[in-house]
Amino acid sequence: MAIVNDVPQLVDQKGGSYTAIAPKLEPGNFNKWKKKVLCYLAGMEPYYLKCIKDGLFQPKIADGDAKPESQWTLDERRVVVQDQRLKSIIMPCLPYDIMESVISCILVKETWTDLVHSFEVPLDTKENRIMDLKLEYQTFREKSTESLSQIYTRYKTLLNELANDGVNLSKHEIN
Repeated sequence: MAIVNDVPQLVDQKGGSYTAIAPKLEPGNFNKWKKKVLCYLAGMEPYYLKCIKDGLFQPKIADGDAKPESQWTLDERRVVVQDQRLKSIIMPCLPYDIMESVISCILVKETWTDLVHSFEVPLDTKENRIMDLKLEYQTFREKSTESLSQIYTRYKTLLNELANDGVNLSKHEIN
């Protein structure tokens, strides 16, 4: 029985450390929170994104069968617990009522999928938002009470919101 050495290497084994605080989900802002938390998780431990996408790491032997837990290496055990560690990072980010709806999910992939299906903005709503942002961009004007810095901040925020929703303006449109 040959052993497969496909165990991902984790940040903490590379000398990395964590100090940032995970972003909290604000009701009605799931899409923005999702982007922020994915960015946070990628910076904290890139393997977390794989956990969300692919699910729990399962150590295997050479023929592809699951390796018995009694034969797991220390590295394999460390990777397997990342699923639960990731869930313990995500849960405190959620408001209590939302947390209650996903607390019974066993795997983080299941938790994430439930959150996305429950709270991600539907495509038609997103299209309406994009149309509103484009209209706001086309009619952008300074307000008489704004400083130059405030105008720039509001303009840059609008461009970022458009980019976050997948709208790429050409240099011609921006100028």
